[in-house]
Amino acid sequence: MKISKILFSIIISTLFIVLSCDDEETVELYEPQLIDADSTSLVYEKLTAYPSLGSIQSANPTTSDLETPYGFRILKTSSPSQSNFVQAAFTIDRESGIISYGNINNTISPGTFSVDVGLVNTNGMAVYENAFELIILDVPLEVVIDKNEVEAGIFEQGVMATISYTDTSGTDQITSATYKLIDPPAGFEIDSSTGEISKVKGAASGPNSLSVEITTNAGVVTAPNVLTVNVGESPTIEMFQQDGSTSLTKTVLSPNTAYTTSAPEVTGMNPIKWEVIFSASLVNSDTELGEVIDFSSSFSVEEPSGKVSIAEDAGLPLGTHSLGLKATNASDDEFEFKDVLTIEVEDRWDTVIYEPSDFDTFNGITLHHLDSPTSFLATTDNHGMAKMPVVKWQSINGAGNSSRIDAAMELKIPIINPSIRKARISFYEASGYNNFYVTRHERKVYSYQSADTTPPAADPSTWNLMIDNDDTMWSTIAQWPALKEARDVTNTAPDVTLFNKMEGKTVSVSSDTQNLYFFLRLTKVSDEHPTQGQWLIADFMVEASLAFPAEEQ
Repeated sequence: MKISKILFSIIISTLFIVLSCDDEETVELYEPQLIDADSTSLVYEKLTAYPSLGSIQSANPTTSDLETPYGFRILKTSSPSQSNFVQAAFTIDRESGIISYGNINNTISPGTFSVDVGLVNTNGMAVYENAFELIILDVPLEVVIDKNEVEAGIFEQGVMATISYTDTSGTDQITSATYKLIDPPAGFEIDSSTGEISKVKGAASGPNSLSVEITTNAGVVTAPNVLTVNVGESPTIEMFQQDGSTSLTKTVLSPNTAYTTSAPEVTGMNPIKWEVIFSASLVNSDTELGEVIDFSSSFSVEEPSGKVSIAEDAGLPLGTHSLGLKATNASDDEFEFKDVLTIEVEDRWDTVIYEPSDFDTFNGITLHHLDSPTSFLATTDNHGMAKMPVVKWQSINGAGNSSRIDAAMELKIPIINPSIRKARISFYEASGYNNFYVTRHERKVYSYQSADTTPPAADPSTWNLMIDNDDTMWSTIAQWPALKEARDVTNTAPDVTLFNKMEGKTVSVSSDTQNLYFFLRLTKVSDEHPTQGQWLIADFMVEASLAFPAEEQ
């Protein structure tokens, strides 16, 4: 009996009573009948079924003729046989009482299942224990395979074995079947219709175990480890140094060294195509691991020899990098050789292109009073405090102090060796008279490259910033007390280590650069007194890193 039909009848009857009664008549409210399990019945037919994928459904139940609205509810599902099932997959139609099991994901196993059902209305619920019984049978299927174990070469292709089944029902219950490999090792496939298991490309050397899933109209059967394919030895590769006979374990080179290996020796296959396999230190698109990098265009492989080449001026990152090779033969079989070539990239600063002695004679130095009088910036061969050649910036309080704002020292370095690709600077700095001079001025270092003899403009906006004011290498204290003490004791130039040393800052040099420039700039950022003091620069040095020949080990 449908709830909707019962409710409709109740509503019509109630309206009839109301309309037919006088105003003085008392109308009785409808009170749903109490459902009692002892005086009512709920009967389901026992269902025997296979665990076929989809919905497994009961027939409509029969109940006592109840003159009251009610609905159906599943109370509990149990499996005395301890079979597997998903509780939530059991559902019931609240009006019809049809019980379903959604076996879309093959979650129910053979066994007997009982369902407790409740009839419910507003007065309560009648409970019918074990109202419905579902018996799930085994899929009537026996797995058959023509071979359990076979041997195969690493690149051998073809059918290894064929899996099939026998219908054990005696009544031809199995009418359809499809085959699928379960998490197969690389190189294997199965024909979903015929059950032919094939090796389609190179596979891992050694035993390869294969499991099959057979999906039929009556359910799913799994055949674990039904076939073992013993694959032959993997091909090997050996890299050699340029002599073609000495093993190569590592190559040391500069970021810009051009290099080509000798041809590798491969055993077990005949490659005709090659591809470089890069480590994350050379090719990485994962932003979570840091900056996106891609040096793949700097590498190439000669075919069919397999010689690996690195282009000149690649600018490779410093450090140790591992390269692999993927080889492909004429049958399009592929094999990956891991970590076959190690390259160690390093800078060697063994070339000085500007000496501290050159600085002592102020060779190549130009002073730019960017927004200051000429008295703000000067060179001196024998500074009164330091007793040594320096470039100084001086700021004083009082008249004219407000105009002493901005100045820079320009240092010109001719690039006479075209193989220079990187330059590194170092210098010493000292400040005084007090710490206010440091905190009320900004210090910066810039670079500039010119492909001709045209000098750069005295315009900081056209320079390239190398060291910003917030760099932690800058000194934050005045060195005057230590310099004064050393001067008063010896009256000679003090040890330059009393200054603060700036070092390790590098700049890449383009292949067409003729002149490299550096700018040391001091800018006053506060007019608060006192600002008096001096900034001294001494012993400026520029080193170059050249592309040295590759060193094989």
